[in-house]
Amino acid sequence: MEARKRVCMQTRSLATIGSPVSATILRCASRARLRGSQDIVAGKVMVLGGGVAGMTAAHELAARGFDVVVYELRPLPGGKARSMDAIPGTGGRRALPGEHGFRFFPGFYKHVPDTMSRIPYGHQPHGVFDNLVVSTQLQIARDDARNELVAPAHFPNDQADWEAISRFALSLSAASVFFFWTTVASAFSYPVAAWLARRIGLINTMVFTHIPSNILLLLAAFSPYLWLTLVLLLIRAALSQMDVPTRTSYVMAVVTPQERPAAASVTAVPRSLASAISPAIAGALLSTTTAGVPLVICGALKIAYDVALLYSFRHIKPPEEQG
Repeated sequence: MEARKRVCMQTRSLATIGSPVSATILRCASRARLRGSQDIVAGKVMVLGGGVAGMTAAHELAARGFDVVVYELRPLPGGKARSMDAIPGTGGRRALPGEHGFRFFPGFYKHVPDTMSRIPYGHQPHGVFDNLVVSTQLQIARDDARNELVAPAHFPNDQADWEAISRFALSLSAASVFFFWTTVASAFSYPVAAWLARRIGLINTMVFTHIPSNILLLLAAFSPYLWLTLVLLLIRAALSQMDVPTRTSYVMAVVTPQERPAAASVTAVPRSLASAISPAIAGALLSTTTAGVPLVICGALKIAYDVALLYSFRHIKPPEEQG
């Protein structure tokens, strides 16, 4: 039985085959073994390629009682996960080790860590798995003598983590350009709002430009790409402020001249207070939830506000829209 569980490494002139083949070998061999099929003679399996996928398949098959032979083109197995001597040692010193490429094991990986924990290594209780080191930072070097990008390798826990992520995702100069154009788009939306209000009315302009802008905000919360998020937010900036001049015009039109100062204060003060409180709420949410949650809550509340506004004031029209 022990002889059937061994994994043999043989170096032959065979092309290395990647993970789909290894995974197929594992699935077919496991099904055939369970059914007692004669497709695999005497419980022997050949795996082509000694990379992570091939070695994992070989280990799992050996654990199921198969006699496994792994064929690898290179003298050293491991594929893209192998280590190598980057610079030869001199003066009796060991060679400087190097890695074939960047690799890591995210927290959502389940099967590979499980396999590693069942591969014995010295006296470590969890075998090869105990060789993994928890990473706290992600560093990427850049050319042109610029400083490397540094970001936390975990979900942000504090303001410093969020600042590191913002620097990692978008440079300060790029962020400045982005915010410049969002402000320009917002400014140009004011005369467009006046033109649109003359055609569809003040309330309709407020509601039917604000709802799309908040849908864009919701989409930005789930965008998987930075460029797509920026495009969505830029388009939103061109729509989100169209309700400001139309709302002011509507309030001034539906109240008497004597009530206009008070009406302007009543509608402006709550907005100012909300603008002062909302960053603290958003910061608290960012420290306890994922980054998109504040955007989702904000977008949902704004859409609810738009629907309530349309329902409450759709029949109250300013003098210029009556008749």
